[in-house]
Amino acid sequence: MTKTAIISGAGIGGLSAAWWLSESGWRTVILEKASSLKTAGYMLGLSGVGYELARRMGLLPALARHDRRIDENIYRGRDGDILWRVRYPELLRGLNWITLARADLVNELYALVESRAEVRFNTTIKSVVTAIDRSAEVMLTDGSEVRCDVLIGAEGARSTLRQLVFGEDKRFISQIGYRCASFQTALPLNLGKNFESY
Repeated sequence: MTKTAIISGAGIGGLSAAWWLSESGWRTVILEKASSLKTAGYMLGLSGVGYELARRMGLLPALARHDRRIDENIYRGRDGDILWRVRYPELLRGLNWITLARADLVNELYALVESRAEVRFNTTIKSVVTAIDRSAEVMLTDGSEVRCDVLIGAEGARSTLRQLVFGEDKRFISQIGYRCASFQTALPLNLGKNFESY
C-alpha cells in the first residue's frame, strides 16, 4: 500500500523532501499558505553536500543556467569602511559550487516535483490528530481531511505546524539580539561579479 506524506511548506526543504519521498514510492501532498511560490529571497550557495544532492536529483544542468558566480563579497560597516573581504574563488578552491537566488532554486525544485506531488496553494493545516498506529488525520483550511503516515513541517522559523503539535513559539524561540533585513533593488551599483554587504 502506498504511504502518504503531508509536507507543510513549499520552500526548498519541503519540495526536496517531496522529491526524495516520491523516489521511494511515497504519495506526497505539499501544502503552501501563499497563493504561489515566493519570488524573492537571499542569494545562496550550493557546495559540498548541497551540491551533491542537487547532482543526485538531476538538478545541476537547470541550476547552472541561474549560476551567479561571485568573485568577491565586500562587507562594509555603517560608515562605509570595509570590514572584511571574502574572495570566493580562493575560499571555495577545489570545490564544486553554484551561487544562485533562492527563488531560482525553488522554481527548479517545483518543476522537478510538480508532476510527482499534489501541491495545494492557499492551504494550511488547521488541526492534527494522531492515531494509535502513529498515522495522523490532518484537517486542512480548505475543509478537506487527509490521513498521512508522515507529517513534515517545512515552514521555516515561525512554523504553524510546530505550534499545533508542540505548543506556542515562546517555548522555542528567544531573541539573541541579531537583526537582518533583505530586499531587492534596481539600483545599478556596477558591481559586476562582486557583492557588497552592509
